[in-house]
Amino acid sequence: MAESAAERIAALRAKVAAERDKTRAQHASSSTLSQQPTTTTLDERSNARVADTTTSAATTSSDRGRERVGGAGSTTANVDARDDTPGRSTLSKEHDFETRGATPTEAEIERRIQDAVLAATAREQEKTASIIAAMAEANDADGDVGELKRRLLAATESLREAEQLRGMDAARSATAMDTMASELGELRVENSKMNKELKKLRAHLLDLEDEEDENAEEQEREIDEAREEERREYERKLNEYKRNLSGNDEETAKLREIIRQRDEEVTNLQKALGAYYAEMESAESQRVEAASLRQKLAALTSQATADRAAAQEAKAKAENAENQLKTFEGHLKIAKEECIKATGDASKLRKALHHALQKSSDMMVESEKLLDKRIVSDLFIAYLEREQAEEVLDLLSRMLGFTEQQKRRMEMLKTRNKKRGVLGKIARAPVSIAAGAIGVALNVTGATGENKEVPIADLWLDFLEKNVADENKEPIPSSSELISAAGAL
Repeated sequence: MAESAAERIAALRAKVAAERDKTRAQHASSSTLSQQPTTTTLDERSNARVADTTTSAATTSSDRGRERVGGAGSTTANVDARDDTPGRSTLSKEHDFETRGATPTEAEIERRIQDAVLAATAREQEKTASIIAAMAEANDADGDVGELKRRLLAATESLREAEQLRGMDAARSATAMDTMASELGELRVENSKMNKELKKLRAHLLDLEDEEDENAEEQEREIDEAREEERREYERKLNEYKRNLSGNDEETAKLREIIRQRDEEVTNLQKALGAYYAEMESAESQRVEAASLRQKLAALTSQATADRAAAQEAKAKAENAENQLKTFEGHLKIAKEECIKATGDASKLRKALHHALQKSSDMMVESEKLLDKRIVSDLFIAYLEREQAEEVLDLLSRMLGFTEQQKRRMEMLKTRNKKRGVLGKIARAPVSIAAGAIGVALNVTGATGENKEVPIADLWLDFLEKNVADENKEPIPSSSELISAAGAL
C-alpha cells in the first residue's frame, strides 16, 4: 500500500513537471519565432535603420528570453531539487509511518495529496491558458510586424519601379516618392509601436512565468507543509491509537474473563435445564406409570376381593379336607401297620423260600434220582408255553444233563403260544420259584424225594391259589391311592 501511494505521488509529480516543460517549450518556440531577423529591400539607409532596430530588439528579446528560460530552468531545477529532498524524506517518513501499521491513515494521506495535486494542476492549467493567450497576442503582433515588412517590401518594389520610370514622369515620380516616403515613415512609426507592444507582451509573459514559478513554489511549500502536518497528525493519532490499544487490551482481557464466566454460567444453566427436562420427562413417565399402577391396583383390589371370597371358600374346603385327611391318616396308619406286618410276613416267607431253595439245591446236588417226573414234565411244558424260558431251559439242562446241542434243539422246538389264567402264571414263574416250591412242598408234607405219593406240582398249585385267595379278601390301598383320594376331596 505504501509503495503504491509513493508511486502515484511520483507519477503525479512527473505529470506536473511534463506540463511545465511543455509550457516552457511552447514559450521558447514562440520567442524563437519572434526573434527571426527581418531583411528589407529598402534603400540602404532605410534597410540599415530597420535592420538595426529589428536586430537590436530581437537580440534584446533573445537575451532576455534565454536568461528567463535559463533562470526558469534553474529555478525549476532548484524547485525540483527542493521537491526531491523533502519528497523523499516525506515519502520515507510516510513509508515508515505506514510500515508501523497505520493502515487507516493511508487512504486519508493519499486522498489529501491527490486533492492538493489536483488543485495545483488546476491552477497550473489556468496560468498556462493565460500564458497561451498572451502568446497568441504576441503571435498576432508578430503577424502585424510581418505584414508591415511585407508592405515595406512592396513599397520598396514600387520605389524600384518608380526609379525605373523616373525618366517618364519626374513630377509624378517626385510626388510618388513623397507619398512613398510618408508611407514609409508611417510604417516605421507603426513598426516601432508594434515592437513596443511586443516588448510589453514579452515582459508580461516573463511576469506570468515568474508568478507561475512563485505559485508553483508556494504550492510545493503548501504541499510539504500539509504533508508534514498530516504526518504529525497521523503520528499523534497513532500514539493515541496505541494508548487506546493498550487500554483496549486490558479491557479485552476483562471482557474475555467476563465472557468465560458467562460461558460457564451458560454451561451450568444448560446442564440445569437438561436436568430439569430429564426430571420433567421422568415425572411425566412417573405420572403415566402411576395411572397404570392405579388401574392395576383397582384390578388387583377387585381380584383381591374375589380372592378373599375364594380363600374363604377354599378355607372351608381346606377344613373339610383336613377333617377327611385326619380320617384318611387314621386309615393310613392302620394300613401302614398292616403293611409293616405284611412286610414282616413277606420277609419271613422270603427267608423260608430262600432256605427252601438252598435246601432243594443241596438235595438236587446230592442225588439226581430224587426228581419227580411230573415236575420235569411241568417244567418242560412251562418252557414250551412261555415266551422267555431261558431260566427254565437252564434248569432242565442242569437237572437232566442236556448238552449244548440238545439245548439248541429244545430252543428250536419252542412255540409262541400263550396261556392265560393260573397255569400261565405258573408256566411264566421263574425256575427259582419252581425250585423253591419243591422245597416248600417237601417241608409241608415232611417227605423226602423218595416219597412219590404227594405230587409236588399239586402242592405248589395249592399254595399259590391259597395266597391269591388271601390277597383278594382284604385289599390294602396304596399310599398313591390315598394321596389321590385326598386331592380329589
